[in-house]
Amino acid sequence: MAGKQNNFYRLWRRADKVARHTVRSRQARYVAPAAVVILGCLAVWAGVSGSTADMNRRAKAATAWCDDPAHSGPYQQSLADQALAQQCRSAADLAQNVWALLRTYPAVTSETLRQVEAASSAGIRVSFQSYDAATGLFAFDAQSGGVIDIPAYIRSLQGIGVFESVSYAGYDRDDSGRYTINLSCILAAPKEGTP
Repeated sequence: MAGKQNNFYRLWRRADKVARHTVRSRQARYVAPAAVVILGCLAVWAGVSGSTADMNRRAKAATAWCDDPAHSGPYQQSLADQALAQQCRSAADLAQNVWALLRTYPAVTSETLRQVEAASSAGIRVSFQSYDAATGLFAFDAQSGGVIDIPAYIRSLQGIGVFESVSYAGYDRDDSGRYTINLSCILAAPKEGTP
C-alpha cells in the first residue's frame, strides 16, 4: 500500500498564503477607506487649486485690461468730465440764486429817486443824504416853506409803494423860516415779475 506523503513545505506555504491573504484583507479593510478619503481630499484640493488659479488668471487679465491706457484713458476722462459738469452745475445754481436774491433786493434806482421827487409838491425840496445797501435804509431831507406841506408829503411817500416804512424825527426850522424834516425810509423789495 502506498503511503501518503505529507509535504509539510507545501502545507506551510499554503497556510502562509492564507495567513497573508487574511492579513492583507484586514489591512485592506482599514487602509482602503482611508485611501479613498485621502484621494477624495486630494481631488477636492486639486479642484479648488485649479479654480483659484483660474480666478487669479482672470483677475490679472481684468486688471491688465483696466490698466491699459486705451481703456483707462476714456474712463479717467469721463470722471474728469463728470467733475467739471458738477462744478458747472454748482456755479449755475449759485448764479441763479444770486440773480434770485438780486431780483428781491431793494435798490435805489433813478426810478426810485424820480418817484420820491414826484411825490413832493412844488414847494418841497428833497435832499438825498445816504443809502445803506445792507439794510435798505434810505435817508433824505425834505424842506418846505410851509409846515403844512410836510405831513402831506409823508402821506404821499407812504402811498407810492417804494418804501416798506417811512419814519421821521420831527421838524427843524432854520433862520430863513424853512422847515426841514429828516426822513428814514426802508426800501421795499420789488414785486414778483419786476425786472
